[in-house]
Amino acid sequence: MPRLRLTDTVDASAPARPFDVRALKTALQQVGDYAPPGGAITAWSDAPMFDELKRFQRRTGLTADGIVSPGGPTETALNAALAERAQPGSRHHSVFRLGDGVGADQPNRGADVRNTKRALAWAGYYPQERAQDPEPSVDDALGFGLLGFQHDFGLTADSYLRPGGETERKLNRLIAPLIAQSGVRASPVADATGRKSPPPPVVNKEADRIRSILDDTPARFEFRPIPKADGSPTFWERPELGRQAVEKFGAIIDKMSAKHGVDPDMLRAIMWFENARGHWLGGNDLKDWLGTSGSVMPMNIKPELWGGPSSAMMPDASRIPNRTSRPPRS
Repeated sequence: MPRLRLTDTVDASAPARPFDVRALKTALQQVGDYAPPGGAITAWSDAPMFDELKRFQRRTGLTADGIVSPGGPTETALNAALAERAQPGSRHHSVFRLGDGVGADQPNRGADVRNTKRALAWAGYYPQERAQDPEPSVDDALGFGLLGFQHDFGLTADSYLRPGGETERKLNRLIAPLIAQSGVRASPVADATGRKSPPPPVVNKEADRIRSILDDTPARFEFRPIPKADGSPTFWERPELGRQAVEKFGAIIDKMSAKHGVDPDMLRAIMWFENARGHWLGGNDLKDWLGTSGSVMPMNIKPELWGGPSSAMMPDASRIPNRTSRPPRS
């Protein structure tokens, strides 16, 4: 089951990004806290979504303010609920056990302090980079993290936790499903954040970028600005062709973007551009019909190379005779 990863805050007091709204509604529906009006999930904020969001927050001990932020307590709790549904019973598996108290005026044994920092990092209340190989002593980040966690989840805000206490139990319930879903073995809290991943490599060659995308491997692409690309209209631009394509394939865009975790508005923008400006006065559609095109509208791509969200929008690609795996120029 996919995780919720918001790009910005969703709040009733301000417009939210459509992709974030759709992702939030989908997550609430999957954990059983949202039934979309009319049965269809839309990309626009509405009262039922915020009502159910507040209900979820109350049920998990959070402040019912109807606000979700990237990496915040509500997003973390939703991801834990999603993971628990994917791994039934995982929240009852204890991954975090203290030997003694940690925090203000507690014994603060080294192993307990380390595991507390790692557990809080899983929950988003301790810096990930400092949880890779944490110091065995209490620091300000641990104290503030404990206090913030307790406050956000309606626990006694005393800045410490004890074996079997409410803070330890809540942390276990929250992070156990996340760890189970991650596939980490052995000692999860001790090891899950203990392996520091190297930064993704910079990939600038065209063929290497294509392979990275197809293999879904981490990479960083560097781009140089093009001063002339200022978005000004061209004399051959046909906005109506872009609009017609986006309207025609709207349902498929929504379906495939949800399946592949892609922003549907980004797909609409690409499709509009390819059809409004990349039509070659109707030449592309004619070549598609004749079976002589190296790429296929409405996305103007090579379906045999890329597939993915765009492949469902293609006409019968098998009629294109000049199939090739040569990297495209664009």
